[in-house]
Amino acid sequence: MATETLTADQGGSPDLATGMEAVATGAMLLNDTRLRIGTSIGLKSHMALRFPLAMAGWLVGKNISDVSLKLTFFGGSGNAGTFDATAHFEDSATSSWLSATASDISNRSRTTASVEFGSATITSPNPGEVKSYSGDGTNLFLTCVNELIDSHGAANIDSLTFLLIHSGTGIGYRHAYAADFGANQPQLVITYTEVSQLDERKSTLLRLDEERVRL
Repeated sequence: MATETLTADQGGSPDLATGMEAVATGAMLLNDTRLRIGTSIGLKSHMALRFPLAMAGWLVGKNISDVSLKLTFFGGSGNAGTFDATAHFEDSATSSWLSATASDISNRSRTTASVEFGSATITSPNPGEVKSYSGDGTNLFLTCVNELIDSHGAANIDSLTFLLIHSGTGIGYRHAYAADFGANQPQLVITYTEVSQLDERKSTLLRLDEERVRL
């Protein structure tokens, strides 16, 4: 068993002064010190984190057993209230660079698989606390990544972009360090074992069979 730690090279969340990413007048702050998870000035908002792989095709020959998102949080007034949100990954083999424009997150295609990632999952962290999330207790980020592999092929994927979509009510929020903040940058940790090409084909077929059974 081995792990690969991917570090976010870009992050985007709402401009706290002007509004939320999801509306025409909003904009994102890219690679700002702080990520706003939840709401911005009481309005629904979204967030994105882009994680480049070491190279295109790095996922080939990997039997992945866990995908977890690691965040380091601000404390105090940076963590308050409740909100609803779902987490996906961008449904693309090559995640394009984020832009500081309205709806750049909400307009991106995303995986069907998702994880509840509102305040029920992101409970109030302590100042400076580092927390890792593999899912919401029922749904897993691993399922999202497997969907990308099945759709686009492991050989074609060169990056993974985490998308957080504010999906309901609530004016709560959490503040985590963003992609420009040194050792506290968000990380995506992939746990895997190396497999032969034959074992990889068997693993893919088994996963597809399990998905058919669930359907």
